[in-house]
Amino acid sequence: MPPQADNPDGFWEHLGFVALNDQLLSELGGAWDLPPKANEDFLTARLDPLRLKARLLIEKFDSASVWGWKDPRNSLTLPFWQQLLPRLKTIVVVRNPLEVAHSMKERNGTSYSFGLRLWEIYNRRVIEETNGKERLISHYDSFFQDPELELLRITDFIGLPNAKTSIAAALVAPRRRHTHFTVEQLIDARVSEEIIDLYRRSVPWQIGERPRGKSLVKPQRFVSWFD
Repeated sequence: MPPQADNPDGFWEHLGFVALNDQLLSELGGAWDLPPKANEDFLTARLDPLRLKARLLIEKFDSASVWGWKDPRNSLTLPFWQQLLPRLKTIVVVRNPLEVAHSMKERNGTSYSFGLRLWEIYNRRVIEETNGKERLISHYDSFFQDPELELLRITDFIGLPNAKTSIAAALVAPRRRHTHFTVEQLIDARVSEEIIDLYRRSVPWQIGERPRGKSLVKPQRFVSWFD
């Protein structure tokens, strides 16, 4: 996905997966900003044409032992991809909901209440559709405090122990961060207790005290979610 004024470095989303997720959401009567209901039947025959398209897209990565893609829409369509990729592992990058709502307001002109509600739906669904073994939760703040440490957690989880994390970490540019909010500011902004609770439970540890988990099974594929 090409850069925009608020993100001159680009969004790093694979346009093929973005387009397919958009088609999938549309077929279910929704869109990225109009999530379909939570109990959608992703096995329904009317999604068969999209399943075929997805298989063709996946086949392009057959030569790679580890690969992945980034698209926030995955939070809404994950069951569809889990059927096609049984060993799929998910990286969930959690960001302060007020920061997400602010970003959406600046980029899309949406209200804070709308952005917060969308944050809750996206995060709640991706958490509900994954478990501890197949999911790694990362905090957006971590990439600005100690990017190499956080990248080491991620590369260990996806099975890339020899990745050049120091080179990738050097690309993190704190000046590109436009907003930063705390939990206290969430409370001051009268954000609902349900959203604050979900945010705190998603990333229970304090920044700087993050556990470094070890992955015992080398995954074949992973998918990441970002704001």
